[in-house]
Amino acid sequence: MKDKVGENLEGVGKAATDMISFFSGIVSSSVSPDDLGITYVTERVLAMGFPSPVKSHLGCPLDNVSNYLNSKHKGNYMVFNLSEKTYDISKFDQQVMEFKFPGYPSPPLGTLLSILKSMHSWLSGSPNNVVVVHCYTGKGRTALIIASYLLWIGRVKTAKLAISYVSDRRRITVSKLVIPSQLRYLNYFAATIKGEKLNQKPLRIGSIKTNSLPTTLAPDAKSLTLEIFENGSLISRSECALEDKEGKKPDSLSFEIEKNVEGDILVRAMAKTTERKFSIFRFNFHTGYHTTGLLTLQKHEVDLASTSTNFQPDFKVDILFEKAVTNYGKPAKGRLKASYWEGIAKISDPPPALPDHKENPTPRSPLDASEKKTSSLEEKDKEKETRKEEKSTSVPDSKTVDAKDKCSDNTESPVLVQKESMTVTIKVPQGENKKLAELVNDLDADEDDGDEVDEETTKALLEQIEQDGDEDDDDVSFEMIKDIKDLKETDKVDVDVPMDVQVDAATK
Repeated sequence: MKDKVGENLEGVGKAATDMISFFSGIVSSSVSPDDLGITYVTERVLAMGFPSPVKSHLGCPLDNVSNYLNSKHKGNYMVFNLSEKTYDISKFDQQVMEFKFPGYPSPPLGTLLSILKSMHSWLSGSPNNVVVVHCYTGKGRTALIIASYLLWIGRVKTAKLAISYVSDRRRITVSKLVIPSQLRYLNYFAATIKGEKLNQKPLRIGSIKTNSLPTTLAPDAKSLTLEIFENGSLISRSECALEDKEGKKPDSLSFEIEKNVEGDILVRAMAKTTERKFSIFRFNFHTGYHTTGLLTLQKHEVDLASTSTNFQPDFKVDILFEKAVTNYGKPAKGRLKASYWEGIAKISDPPPALPDHKENPTPRSPLDASEKKTSSLEEKDKEKETRKEEKSTSVPDSKTVDAKDKCSDNTESPVLVQKESMTVTIKVPQGENKKLAELVNDLDADEDDGDEVDEETTKALLEQIEQDGDEDDDDVSFEMIKDIKDLKETDKVDVDVPMDVQVDAATK
C-alpha cells in the first residue's frame, strides 16, 4: 500500500514539474527580451544583466532568463560570465563560460583575445548558435567585449563606432555604459587591429601627480594611498598626507614612484580614515601602447573622477614615464616573454569567416516619438562620423594612444543624447547604516569589476534597502551595494551625478 502511495505521489510530482515546465515555456515565449534586460546587439550576439537567483536591480531573476534562453535558443546558446560572481549554471544546461580578472575594469589584452576567440568558436559551430554576454551590471565589461568583437570581425571600423553601436542597441548613453579605462582598452584593441607596433620594453613610472584634490573628502581622512597593480599583483603602495602639521590641506598630490612596470597596470588612489579606506579615483593602462615621456589624463579619462562633481573640471593626472633601469642604473630587461607580445599582436589577425553569419540585428520594439527624433539626429551624426573616419584612417605615429584623439566618454555620443544630471536624496533606515558601512568598507578592500551604476539603478537599489529595513538582513548584500563608492557620517544618501554615488551613515 505504501509503495503504491509513493508511486502515486511520485507521479503527481512529475506531472506538476512537467506542468510548470510547460507553462514556463509558454510564459517565456510571450515575454519580450527587453523585459528581461536582454538585448540582441546582433541576431547572434546578446547582452544581458547579471542573472540573479533573487530579485535584483542589476539584472533579472535567473529562472526567467534561463526559461527564455531555453525556449528561444535551446541547445544553441553559450553564456559568457565576466562578473567574478557565480550562480546555478545547471539552469543554463551547463552552457556557461567564466572569465575572471578581479579588480580590473577591462580584461587584460591576452584575456580579451581569448574571450573573443571563444565567442567566435562557438558561433562557428552552427549558424543557429548565439552568445550571451554579461558582467555584473550588464554594462561596462559586457559592452567592451561586444564592441571589441564587432571590431575584430570587421562589423565596424573604429572604436567609437563600435561602442556607439552597442550603446544604441542597449539604449544607454556611452558615458553611462562604459568608464574611461574601458574606452582606453577598446582604443588599444582597435589600434592593434590596424597593426600598430607595440612597445615591448618595460617602462619606469617616475612620478604620478594631480593638479588638485577632490573638493569633498571624509572629515577624518588624514592620508591618501596610491596603489599600483601589475598584471594583477600589487607592486607599489605610496602614502601622502592630506594635511600638514598646521592642519593645512595641500592643493595637489604628488607621489614619487620610481618603479619599473610592464603589461597591464592598474593605479588606484584610496582615501584612508581611522576606520576604513575608499576609492577616490583610478585608471587602467597597458605599457605596450605608451613610451617614455609625460602621459596626461584629463578628468574625463579617469575612472570615478570623470562623472564626479567632487573634482574640478580641469582635474588631471600626470604620469611620468622614464626608461626602465635596474638598481645599478643599467637598462632593465623585460620580464614578459616574447610569446606574450606575439599573442597580443595576433589581435590583428582576422578571424575565420562565420558560416551563414546573420548580420542584421533583431528588430527592437517601436520607438516612441522622442526616441524617433533622437534616432534620426543620431543617424546624421553617424554619417558625419563615418565620413570623418574615412578621411583619416591612419594610426598616429606616437605609440601613446590618447583617448582624446579617439573614443572618449567626454565627447558627445553620436547615438544617444546625454541627459542632464539630477540630484536625489533618499532616507536610509538608521538601523541599516552600520551594516551598510561595514559592507561597503569590506567591499572597497575587495576587488570589484569596475562597472558603474547610474542614477536609475542606484535609486532602485536604495529604495529596496529602505523597504527591507532591519527585517531581512539577507537582502542587504555586497551585490546590492556593489557600486556604492563612498561612505561618510550623516543620515542621507545623495545621488549626485551618474555613476558616482555617496552613501552617508548616521552615527549615534
